[in-house]
Amino acid sequence: LLPKRWCRRGWGNGRGRLVQPPPNARHTVIKAGCPRSTAMARLTYFLLPLLAEAAWPSCTQVNVAPDTAFGIGGKHDPYDDGAEACWVLTAPGDRLTVAFDFFQTEFQHDYLTVYDGQDDDDPLQVSGELPSPFVLRPDNKEVLLHFKADATYHSGARTQQLGLTAKYFDSSDGSCFNGCSNHGTCDDGLCTCNEGWGADEYTDCSIPVKTLNDGVKADIGGISVGAWEYFKINVDESDTFLIELVDASVATADPRLMVSYDTLPTLSHYRLSDWFSWYYDCSDIHFIRGNGRTGTIYIGVTNDALRGDATGTLEASVTLRVGTNSQQRCLLDCNGHGTCDTTSGNCACDDGWEGSLTNAPDTCQFQVRALTLDTSNEGTVRIGNWDYYRYDVTADQAHRNKLAVEFYSSTPHAWPIALVRRNDAPRLKDGLVPTVDAFVYTEVDGEGFELIQGQRMSIIVNETTLSEGAWYIGVYNLWGHNGVNGMTSKETLQYSLTATLYNSGTPCPATKNGGFCDGNTCDFNTGECACPSDRLWRDCSFTAETLLGDGATKNPPALGIGGHSYYAIEVTVDHIQAKKNLVVTLEVLGDKVADPTMRAAFEEMPWAADASQFTDHDLLANFYRDAEHQILLDAEELAAAGPGVWYVSVHNGVENSEALTFSITSSFKTSLDCPLARDDRMCDGQGTCERNLGRCDCASGRVMDDCSADGVFELTPSQLTASPSRGNAKTISIDGWAFWSIAVGCEDRVLEVAFQTTNDGALPTLVVRRDRLPLMVQGTFDYFDYYNQHTPSQAIAITAFGGDPVGCSRAG
Repeated sequence: LLPKRWCRRGWGNGRGRLVQPPPNARHTVIKAGCPRSTAMARLTYFLLPLLAEAAWPSCTQVNVAPDTAFGIGGKHDPYDDGAEACWVLTAPGDRLTVAFDFFQTEFQHDYLTVYDGQDDDDPLQVSGELPSPFVLRPDNKEVLLHFKADATYHSGARTQQLGLTAKYFDSSDGSCFNGCSNHGTCDDGLCTCNEGWGADEYTDCSIPVKTLNDGVKADIGGISVGAWEYFKINVDESDTFLIELVDASVATADPRLMVSYDTLPTLSHYRLSDWFSWYYDCSDIHFIRGNGRTGTIYIGVTNDALRGDATGTLEASVTLRVGTNSQQRCLLDCNGHGTCDTTSGNCACDDGWEGSLTNAPDTCQFQVRALTLDTSNEGTVRIGNWDYYRYDVTADQAHRNKLAVEFYSSTPHAWPIALVRRNDAPRLKDGLVPTVDAFVYTEVDGEGFELIQGQRMSIIVNETTLSEGAWYIGVYNLWGHNGVNGMTSKETLQYSLTATLYNSGTPCPATKNGGFCDGNTCDFNTGECACPSDRLWRDCSFTAETLLGDGATKNPPALGIGGHSYYAIEVTVDHIQAKKNLVVTLEVLGDKVADPTMRAAFEEMPWAADASQFTDHDLLANFYRDAEHQILLDAEELAAAGPGVWYVSVHNGVENSEALTFSITSSFKTSLDCPLARDDRMCDGQGTCERNLGRCDCASGRVMDDCSADGVFELTPSQLTASPSRGNAKTISIDGWAFWSIAVGCEDRVLEVAFQTTNDGALPTLVVRRDRLPLMVQGTFDYFDYYNQHTPSQAIAITAFGGDPVGCSRAG
C-alpha cells in the first residue's frame, strides 16, 4: 500500500487512513476520496508495498538533463546482479514528467524507488513489468530515482532481469507526454484516452486496445518476442466469460494469455492467467474463464520472452464467449461437432470426433479417420494435438490374428507417441505431464517413445488381446516438459504409420524402407532380429562404425542438431590379460558451438539421447562445455565385463544451436595420468594416482574421480542432521560438492531431505540418488527439487509405492 501523502497525486486513500485491499488483490489500493479519477488510483496496481528507506539514500548520484535518455540494462542488455544506480532529475520549471519506454525488473526482488523532492521519507517503489510507455508526474521539480537489484538471479521470478530506460521533460505548463499521441485529451499533464486507446492516465494513449465482442474472432498477426496485444471487454456481473486464444504459429512462438481488471495486464501484474497451458505449452488452445464484474476487463496476449522458448513471431486469434445467467460456454463452441453442457462448460462430442486436451474441456476438433490396413497412413500433427484412426476388428479376425502397427516420424525435432486402445480413443489424463503412464491406452511402445523420442515405434496387439470391436490408434505430438529427460517437442510432426494383421508368427520390428530388421534376419517365432555386431537396436537400424583402439584419429561427418553416431570397439582376451585400459577421446573441432555427450555400454546400445542408458559417460565434460571429452574404461572394468564389443555413442543434443564437428580416437593403454581437478591439480592434491588404472586413490573424507569433493558423511538414525557445528556440513566452494549417505531399511516408507543455506548469493542444487553418488547432470541423479532448484531452501520427499519399499534392493 502507498502512504496517504501520495493521495494528492491520485494514489491513496485521501481520508487520513489506508484501507485494506480486496481479497486476492495484488498490490492494489482501494481509492476513496482522492481528487483525481479512479484511473490514476489504478496505477497503484503496479506499485509495491513500501520498504523502509531514508530520504535520498547514499548512492552515486548522476544528474540528468531534461530530454536526455537514461536507465540501466535494457531489452537486449540485462543489468547485473547487485546493480545500483541513482539519477537526479531537475525541471527548469516547477513540475516534471518521467516517461519510461521500457521497464522490466525481477518482480519483488529488484526495485526502482522514486523520491518526490528531498524531504520525501515515504517514497514510491516499482518492480516487475510496466506497460510501455509508462508515465509518472511527481509533485516536485526535483526527483531522485534509485534503482537497486539484489545480489541473486531468481530463476523462478515472474519477470526477467532486463532493466529500464526513460526520459523526462519539464511539464510546468501541464503538457502531456507525446501530446497523448493524438488519441486522448490532456488534463494537467495526464491523459484521458479516447475509445480504443489506453488504457489509463499513466500512458500516452499510444497503446491500441481493441474491444472483443461475444462470439467474434479477433485475429492477431506478427507479435514479436516480448511484445503485447491488448483487448477489453465489459461483462455483466450475472454473466460468465470465456476467453480463448488459438495459436496458429509455428513452434517458435510462445503465447501467453493474461486478464486484469481496470488496467492493462503485464507478466508481473494480472488477476487471471493461462499459467498451466503456457508453462507446459499444452496445445494450440489457451483459455481463461471468469465472472463478469462492474468495470472494464482487460486481456493481454504476449509472445513470452521469459523462459526463452520464443524465437519467432506469434500468429493467433482471440475469441470472447459470454455465458448469460452464470452459464458456462464451451471452447470453440465444440467446433460444430458436439453439444455444449452449459453447466460444466464441457462438450459431448459427436461420433467420429475427439478433443481431449490436457487440463481442459473437450473441443471436438480431431476427426477420427478410418484406418486402412497394409497402407501407409500419413499425417501432420501440431504440438499438443492428436490424429486418430479407427479399425473395426471382425469376429473372424478376433483372437486369431496379431495387429502390428509400425510408426515412423520424418521430423527429428518432434517427439510423438503412438498408442492403441480398445473401444475408445487414447487420451492424456487431465493435468499430467506426458510420460507413458500419463496416457490411457491398451498397447504402447514405451521403449521407442522414451529411448529414441518416438521417432520409430512398433506396437503389437497379440491374439489374446485382440478382441472383436472398435480399435483406435492415437498419434500425439508431445508438448513441453515430459518428465523423462527434459526434452521437448520442437516442431510440427510429420509421420506415416502402417497397420497389418498377421495370422501366424510374430513380426519383427520393421524400418520404413528396409522392411523387417532393416533387411537382416528376423526370427518369426520370437519377433526378434538377429543384428550383426555393427548394427544396433531391435530393428538393426543404427549403424556402429568400428574403432580399432590403435590410437588412430577419425573425423566423422558433422552431426546435425539432435544427431547421433555410434562406434564399436572389440575387447579381446589378449587385451584383458595384458591389463589394458581403453580410452576413447572426442575433440570438438573449429569454433566451439556445440556441446556433445558421449556414453559407453558393453554389448548393448548406449542410448545417445537417454541419459539413464549407459555404463560409462562424459557428462561432466558436457556440463562444463569442455572441448575435450573422454571415457576411460579401466582394466578392472574390462576384465569384469569380459571379451566382447563396447559401444560408444556421440550425441549433439537438441539444446545445441549448431552442427557438431569432431574427431574421435580410441587407444588401449597400460599407464595413464589420473583426473585433474578443475584447478588442474591431479587428484586435487588429495590422493595418489594409480597409473595402471588412471584412477585416484582419494584420501579419507574425499570423493569424486578427482578427489575434489567432501564426504561421504554418513547420516544415521541417531544423527540425521548435518550442520557446520557438527563438522559434517563444510563450506562448499563454487562448483564444489559435499555428499552424505543414509541407509534406508525395508520397513521405511518415506525419506525426507531438507536443505537450507543462509548464503543468498549461492546457487545450490540438492540431488538424491540410490546406490551411487549423484551428480548435477540429468541421468546421474534420481530426485531433485524441481520448483526450488538453486534457491536457499530445498526439499525432497521419496516415498515407497505399493509393494516396492523405497529402501529394499533385489538382494534384500
